[in-house]
Amino acid sequence: QPVRIDSFQGDLLFSLGTILVRDLSLRMPGFQASGSLLAGFQRPALRADLQVIAWKPVSGVDRIEITTDLAGTEAPAQLDGSIETTLFSGTARIVRLQAGLAVTNSSLRLRSAVLSRPGRRGRVTGQAELVFGAESPVFQGDLALAGIDLSREVPFLNDLNGSISISGNQQEYEGSFVLEQKDRGWKAGRLEAGFRGTTSSLALTAINGNWFEGTLRGSARMNWKKLLTISASLRARNMNPAHIAPAWPGTINMDLDGTVRLPQNRQPRGRLSLRLLKSRIRGEALRGDAAARLDQGTIALDRMVFEGTGFHGKAEGDLARGFDFSVGLSDLSLLKPGAAGRARMEGRVRKKEGAYSGSVTLHGRRLAMNGVKAGSLDLRARIEDREGFPFSLKLSLQNGAYDLVRFDSLALDAAGSLRDHRVSAALRSSIYEIAASLAGSWQEKTWQGTILRFSGSDPEGVWKTTEPASLIISRTRFSLSPVVLTGKGGELVRLQGSGETGPLSGSFALDWRELNIARLNEWLTGLTVHGFTSGRITGKVLPDGLLEVSGNVDLSKGGISRTIRGLEVKAELRKADLALHWRGEVLEGKLSLVFAEQGRIDANLQAPLPARLPIALNRDGPLRGALSGRVREMGLLSLLFPGLVQKTRGQLDLDLRIGGTWSAPSPRGTLRLGNAAAYFPAAGIHVTDILLDAGMEGSTIRIASFKARSGKGSLQGKGAVFLEGWLPARYEGSLEGERFQAMFLPQMRLQVSPKIEFEGTPKKLTAKGEVRVPELLVYGPPAEGPIEPSEDVVIVGGQKEETAARMAMEIDIRVILGDRVIVKAEGVDASLGGEVLLTIRSLQEMTGKGEIKVIKGRYGIYGVSLDITRGRLFFAGGAIGNPTLDILALKTVNEVKAGVLVSGTLQRPVVKLYSEPALPETDILAYIVLGHPLGQDQEQGALLMRAAAALLSAGQSVALQDQIKNRLGLDTIDIESGKGEVSRSLVTIGKYLSRRLYISYGYALFTGESLFRLRYRFGRNWELESRSGATSGVDLYYTIQFD
Repeated sequence: QPVRIDSFQGDLLFSLGTILVRDLSLRMPGFQASGSLLAGFQRPALRADLQVIAWKPVSGVDRIEITTDLAGTEAPAQLDGSIETTLFSGTARIVRLQAGLAVTNSSLRLRSAVLSRPGRRGRVTGQAELVFGAESPVFQGDLALAGIDLSREVPFLNDLNGSISISGNQQEYEGSFVLEQKDRGWKAGRLEAGFRGTTSSLALTAINGNWFEGTLRGSARMNWKKLLTISASLRARNMNPAHIAPAWPGTINMDLDGTVRLPQNRQPRGRLSLRLLKSRIRGEALRGDAAARLDQGTIALDRMVFEGTGFHGKAEGDLARGFDFSVGLSDLSLLKPGAAGRARMEGRVRKKEGAYSGSVTLHGRRLAMNGVKAGSLDLRARIEDREGFPFSLKLSLQNGAYDLVRFDSLALDAAGSLRDHRVSAALRSSIYEIAASLAGSWQEKTWQGTILRFSGSDPEGVWKTTEPASLIISRTRFSLSPVVLTGKGGELVRLQGSGETGPLSGSFALDWRELNIARLNEWLTGLTVHGFTSGRITGKVLPDGLLEVSGNVDLSKGGISRTIRGLEVKAELRKADLALHWRGEVLEGKLSLVFAEQGRIDANLQAPLPARLPIALNRDGPLRGALSGRVREMGLLSLLFPGLVQKTRGQLDLDLRIGGTWSAPSPRGTLRLGNAAAYFPAAGIHVTDILLDAGMEGSTIRIASFKARSGKGSLQGKGAVFLEGWLPARYEGSLEGERFQAMFLPQMRLQVSPKIEFEGTPKKLTAKGEVRVPELLVYGPPAEGPIEPSEDVVIVGGQKEETAARMAMEIDIRVILGDRVIVKAEGVDASLGGEVLLTIRSLQEMTGKGEIKVIKGRYGIYGVSLDITRGRLFFAGGAIGNPTLDILALKTVNEVKAGVLVSGTLQRPVVKLYSEPALPETDILAYIVLGHPLGQDQEQGALLMRAAAALLSAGQSVALQDQIKNRLGLDTIDIESGKGEVSRSLVTIGKYLSRRLYISYGYALFTGESLFRLRYRFGRNWELESRSGATSGVDLYYTIQFD
């Protein structure tokens, strides 16, 4: 076809086989070209510097620059050199191609081509060739993609890699491609396929991909000969939806088939079908299928059903005629982990002339999600398809809760049309009630309403609005006329504001007077507050985003209290004032607290928080602040440490300053605690004369002096804490004392004289030194106490002890026992001495080295009294709670020494009988208990058995008891404790006269009572027993045996 040229001008020079065109200007329909061109014929050459400008941008491109530099070369090429092409949009370069170019009389060949986009990641490299044949040109090319960023065009393609190969002519071509997106999650994937095309069709064959941890197989075809038709058939296997919904892991297998036709000047038409194969979501089976149609631009669902364990969903129809849907969940945790309850929703939606209508219902039971809980939820909403689009909405929520807010019912009712509607709401509980109603109208893109009523009641009284208030909201402005609430005793709250939305500007004011803060007690746990507050806060938002906010808050007749184990601890406030000013680059605040009896505190702060939108802290801005005061502490520490400390008192003087910047603050100041005291009930000690002097400079807190007294002794120390980011990073210190009363309980009194140096971090503690124990008095119960459960006993319903996080320790403390260490417990009355080097590497790893000796002592049990002639506990580097024992306790009778020898370890002691000279064990035990050898007295035998059980290890005790019974010719010897009391112990001896007849005689050691018992068995299962004593009786027993 002829080419139209509107104008052509330039300088044309021809010399010695060379043509040179300078100042070229060419105009053609749609674009113009300019530049220069040189062509050599005797010496082949082609140099060009051209610029093409489009009158109307094409795909954003309005200018192209082309530069070539080709020169003659040896065969087969006639010209060889480089070419560079750049595409522009305005002044911005958007695409650049650089390549080598070789020209022969029958082909063009691009080599080492690089396609890039300035300012964006990635590039395309490769080579291509065009061969001119007799019939039609043939082309071939290979491209490689590396890190291509297409996120502006396709949001999730930001790192595309791969290769493309193509060959053919203008009638037919074929090739293949491999594309891979390198990313994390669902954005990562790989797709490869072969393709074949003609002038009117394109087919993708052997599609093979990886996505969502699964595979994608299938084929696709496009045809545009008569009308554009696109069809595809895909098979997805083992897809994991957790990549887009982490709460929904599973395996999806599905088949997808679809066809779309795009007739000229008509709406598209098509069909799509989806069928789920064997699939699972969160471990549960998933079934379903869907079929959809696209007709005249409208999508219609012929069928969509998905169901599984605990849920189902169904939908069908189209928006023009009506779209019906229903969803049910028997367990909301299937929708969101951590949620609970069941819910069902169903409805119908229709779109007509751009407006929607329809209805929806929602029912839920025992719901819990995102901190909101409800026993039941019922919602009904409807928009009608007629003039004005009347609507109605009813919401009912029963037994609800959110954080600390709990209520019995919440009801919301709205009805009317956009031009005229009313809304009412009510929130009720056993403690409070809130109700509100308003009327409104939506016209000309503005909602204008009236707050008709806003009221409520709580234990402090009734409050309500005094008159209706207007509220206007539109795209350009908003306003709220004063809302005034009044309550009991002159309470008043007033709120008003107005402004513009583009750009945002406006003002607001909030005032309140004599507001009773006791209303907060319903939301506080363990605390009670009271008092009355008044104040005013005003603010402005200027058109340039600047803010101006100021306010004052005061509290009178206020206080806070807490009851701990029946003891009420409280702090009364005479007055509290807070002033805030936020303008320019600084937020400034001042606080003053005047306590009724405990003193006062004053504080001020200037923070680098610029008063403009958006709000952002200037971390490098100056920081200024101060805190000073004198407070008499009278029990407030019990609020912080309930159960640990009681009856606290003291006077705290503090003077703190802060400077620097927010990111690098520079605090300094002093703190002094004096005339302080506290009672520690767990230790039973009163600590008095507590004195603490501390100072802070920068990131270091130094405790210059710490002193305290307990009993007749004292304790003093000093130290330092080094901060990083306002958190302790390192600490060090020392502690010394003299006869400090560390424990004063009925069963234990302890005085210590420590001399310890320590240092550490939050992860490791290092301490070295010694602790002298000048006095330790231990008083305990008699030798036989209540039976402790063994380690393998599990208490049903008992609380499990929480394992504390382990801290690395390097503690080496020498514990030295003084002259007054006395133990009177478990039958032991002894004075101890010695020392142990205590080594602690963790709370679970405590070892010791050293020895504790019994200086003088006695051991008594059930009337047996032995002198401890040798007593040592050896600590050889093992666990501190399991030393090696070497104890010898003897009783001297004439020339005989009889007693016990204890060896083994504390946790597994071995107790044996010992005598000088060597005697039978029964006689040794008789010397210990009776003071003479064992005779034939059966009552003495019972006493010896009781003593053997108490004195000896289990194995030896049983063996010795057998020896005693054999020596006395008895079948049984036993001691029974009446109701667990030793004073009612009964010594019983017995003998079987035959297999069926047994007699026994018992005698109470302390009361003198006696008991005669006769038991006779007749038959296989029957027994008759007769008892005669202080009380007499006859019993008949029937025995059932379970094999």
